Amino acid sequence: MTHSIGNSIHRKPDRKPDTLHSNVCMQKYVVIAPCYNEEQVITAFLKELESIFIRTNFLFTVIVVDDCSTDQTLARLKTFSFEDSRFELQILRLKYNVGHQGAIRQGLIYASSINALGFIVMDSDGEDDPNAILQLTETPAFDIKFVSRGKRKESFTFKAGYFFYKILIHYTAPIALFSINFSRSSTIAYIKAIIFS
Repeated sequence: MTHSIGNSIHRKPDRKPDTLHSNVCMQKYVVIAPCYNEEQVITAFLKELESIFIRTNFLFTVIVVDDCSTDQTLARLKTFSFEDSRFELQILRLKYNVGHQGAIRQGLIYASSINALGFIVMDSDGEDDPNAILQLTETPAFDIKFVSRGKRKESFTFKAGYFFYKILIHYTAPIALFSINFSRSSTIAYIKAIIFS
């Protein structure tokens, strides 16, 4: 049996439920956002999510998986709450750093008990476009929807550095650093997921 390796903190909205939405049985999406040392952008990321959420007719739970940040990310998360009561923030603080993919895995395991239409995995560093949520929630239901980022404009310095990074990793890393195969995990095999890459 797989267990999450962290502590969860639930942040309920400070506002009372909106009367406009209180009598409507609404369906929910869950956004899973891994983060590590994102103190500079995490609040802006959550506010941007809310600006997208309010344009839909869905409830949203955002699970931020804090991968043992060493900066003020956790403190900023603890003080944040959505203005709209239809949206909930949950914080999953990992006890030690497990890396980006490990944080996603822990978030999916943690979220698997939530009854939702779908699960959206989105980076919290601003690289993924939250506007895609609007299109994803309007498209027909599939078990997995895969979203690719558009072509990025990167400087020559970045491209050269990344090229040498790949060469360095290829020749110096052990044969297999780690392998995660979500399709073999019975805990999350049934999850409907929307994955940004």
